[in-house]
Amino acid sequence: MAMAEFLGRQLYEEGKSGPVDLIPLLRLMLIPIMSGFVGIDDMDNAQRSARLRQLIEHFNAGSSLLQYATTDRDALVRAALDAIDTYTTEFFESSRQRRARLVERVRAGELSESDLPRDVLTRQLLDTNALWDEPTAIRDSMILLTGGLHTTAVATAQVLDAYYGWRERSENDVDDIELMHAVVNETLRVFPIVEFVPRCAKEDTILNSGKEIAAGTHLVVNIFLANRDPAAFGADADTYRPGRYRELTTSVQHYGLAFGAGPHLCIGKPLVALGRADAQEMSVPRIIVKVVSWLLRAGIHPAPQQEPDQEQTYRRMLASYPVQVPQGAPAGASAIPRSD
Repeated sequence: MAMAEFLGRQLYEEGKSGPVDLIPLLRLMLIPIMSGFVGIDDMDNAQRSARLRQLIEHFNAGSSLLQYATTDRDALVRAALDAIDTYTTEFFESSRQRRARLVERVRAGELSESDLPRDVLTRQLLDTNALWDEPTAIRDSMILLTGGLHTTAVATAQVLDAYYGWRERSENDVDDIELMHAVVNETLRVFPIVEFVPRCAKEDTILNSGKEIAAGTHLVVNIFLANRDPAAFGADADTYRPGRYRELTTSVQHYGLAFGAGPHLCIGKPLVALGRADAQEMSVPRIIVKVVSWLLRAGIHPAPQQEPDQEQTYRRMLASYPVQVPQGAPAGASAIPRSD
């Protein structure tokens, strides 16, 4: 289902009045996209999509968000484990078994590999050199679904919120694709979804600064502070200013460390944002740019009398984002630019 069709039906055709929470709406919109990427079947059913979204939220709260939790962690872990069991029986097993049968037909010469679905589960089954046992495949598919739904939806809402708080915005901004990419990157830099990353040193290491780190030392990469480093982003690095990308050196990613770096760089980064203003790729709007541009053209704006809720965690992160929907879809809001 096209994103524009989904948003248009949810926001206009159903005649909603009053504020609408944008974050769960975006997650529902993203479920068919991410399910297709992972390889989970039959996600056109609204009830099935809502069920999967609920399971992913439990998994997220009891796994990747657990380090930020301010509530009973044992309860969150139990709910996450229950969610994994339900996901496995209701969604994962049938999808993987269908692909396993198709892969066997390819190996028997009954099908061509080009006839197979193009998704993660199929690639895992085709890869005979990797140890993709079922528990690993289940875990990895849940992580991919969580990243695609949770972080992308929250990041989109935060981009919209940051943009509306930017005093220098103008009504013509949405027509400037380079600036819209800059708006996304600057939001991810100043308000990163992941604020810190815990690590453990596997061997004795000496940092470039000369500081010695002993093997077994637990460390925290503070992405929030790194993204506001004046040496990389200028003296006003704490300030939200999308136009700063014109001043940055070519060695600096405009979103900072919002997606991590090195071999652990977020796998979904190419779908979400550009690191720099690349003329060859600028004509291909990423998901957040597409959706935010559509919302701006449609006149969707923060609800004036209803404040967003924050997560009940240590992170500075939105849990809800109420928006006001104008009456009737305005001209120019009917389509999101396609990337194909």
